Amino acid sequence: MKTLLKINLILTFILILWGAVVRVTGSGLGCPDWPLCYGKMLPPFQYQSLLEWGHRMLASWVGLVTLALFVVSCFKKNRGWKTILAAVILILVLVQAGMGALAVKYELDPLVIMIHLAIAMIFFLLMLSLFLLFEDTSINLRVFSEGYNGGFAGMDLLRSKREQTRVPSGVFHAGENDRVPRKILGDLCFRYSQRFFIVLFIVAFAQFVFGGYVASVGAGLGCPDFPLCYGRLLPPSGDLLAKIHFVHRLGALTLLVLSTGILYFRRSLRHYELFEAHGVIEVERGLFILLMIQVALGVLTVIFKLPLPLRILHLAAGIGVVSMSFVLMLKLLLINRRFKFVIPAYSPSGTRTTSGDLV
Repeated sequence: MKTLLKINLILTFILILWGAVVRVTGSGLGCPDWPLCYGKMLPPFQYQSLLEWGHRMLASWVGLVTLALFVVSCFKKNRGWKTILAAVILILVLVQAGMGALAVKYELDPLVIMIHLAIAMIFFLLMLSLFLLFEDTSINLRVFSEGYNGGFAGMDLLRSKREQTRVPSGVFHAGENDRVPRKILGDLCFRYSQRFFIVLFIVAFAQFVFGGYVASVGAGLGCPDFPLCYGRLLPPSGDLLAKIHFVHRLGALTLLVLSTGILYFRRSLRHYELFEAHGVIEVERGLFILLMIQVALGVLTVIFKLPLPLRILHLAAGIGVVSMSFVLMLKLLLINRRFKFVIPAYSPSGTRTTSGDLV
């Protein structure tokens, strides 16, 4: 089943990129009817018709592989939620096919195209989550079983309560009478890191989908210069396309700030080794690097006036950013499901309390 998942992930990735090529080249109505093309099974030998027809055929292959996944999951020993998730993915394929038909019917309405892209990304992420959950054994349980016996030096949470609540050197002055240990600030970040990752994923997903809307309404050059917009900090008040483009830039800046904040605060966590052992740190660094590449591609796309190769690379990097932010969120959920630790909490006045969850 993991092989089918890999194949479907690759096909879906290509399908999303192919859809972008269809949109950028104006081939969305290369076949003006659905499911046929000019009333026939095979398209006329025209560039735009072949692109649109190929997009539909690739989508059909994704649907067939998804159906095979669902059938295989029904015969697995430990079915349960895996079969349910496979069924949801199969239903999503049918919904996506319907959205494709609506996109043709409403002649590529930007809102319909944006929803079509959003569903495609949700489908890809559900496939990715199913694949990661099948790879659940990759979580290093051996390391943490050693941690329970004191073999894992980074697991200071598993030591005595006295050691857990020991105030480290260095304090942050929150007020005249309030003193908050710097390490406790790290613990507070750790406790809320799951919510932080959820916010990061939501922003990344919204930015990705809105990018599709920017392309659909032709706002790719709404601000034709960079980093300003028509030589100004803010877009012209009467230019709607410039405002749309400017909002997309603000979304990219927000993602950069969030990703940088993760890297900055992570080092202050007393449980850094916990994340490192689960591969979270590597994904965080990869996300930051990919996000920098994504921003650079966006800038180059504007500077060189929307060349097709850069637009496709920009979209591919966007898929990677959304996927990696999703993986971060999912990994933290998996960690939280397996390990429950007591994290010391501190009130602003310095009184110690306890909290029972990892995040």
